[in-house]
Amino acid sequence: MANNINPDPFTTRPEIEGTFGVVTSTHWIATAIGMAILEKGGNAFDAGVATAFTLQVVEPHPTAPAATFRSSCTT
Repeated sequence: MANNINPDPFTTRPEIEGTFGVVTSTHWIATAIGMAILEKGGNAFDAGVATAFTLQVVEPHPTAPAATFRSSCTT
């Protein structure tokens, strides 16, 4: 998982490239966790749940569990 993180010096956040789908979030660690779930055979729902719970840990101030999970699953 760590070998596909491309920290470009001209961007504010690193790009994480995967082969099994797309995961986006406001924090790169949450995105990496969601991508890891997809790469290990999980589906989009599993990746959304993992991303939402990771966001609750790494960015607790702007997120609430229900709001983060709802926005992850509806977009």
